[in-house]
Amino acid sequence: MEGLSLQYVAGIVDGEGSVVVSVNRAHSLRYANRTPRVIMRLIVANCHLPLIIALRDQFGGSICKHLDHYNPRARDNYRWVASEQLGCRVLEQILPFLIVKQAQALVMLELGRLKKEARRRGTRRRLTEEEAQYRLSLAD
Repeated sequence: MEGLSLQYVAGIVDGEGSVVVSVNRAHSLRYANRTPRVIMRLIVANCHLPLIIALRDQFGGSICKHLDHYNPRARDNYRWVASEQLGCRVLEQILPFLIVKQAQALVMLELGRLKKEARRRGTRRRLTEEEAQYRLSLAD
């Protein structure tokens, strides 16, 4: 499986993928006066390993094998995982072709843009209350 088209990848993400935006509120409890951490991932799960390998080869990311301990007859399931920055780059490319996951992709891209701006500033300043609330509202 070489050179997957962006339309095909969008279809796979729509059908077999997850655009994950979660909030780690424990981070703010562990580190006093910090805003909760927003974690983003793009994940595709499938039983066909060559597809998962093709995604990794084309875009990067990592592969993990998921075992179903409750059903011994279940087939092996593999996951391609793209972390925040890589996931955003992939979503930017396939966004015009997404149907089902387009709204979720837009949220992840907006959060990615905000994080990129913060990195570009090069400061580790605290978010204002307004900035923190906006990010959390997107993630919820």
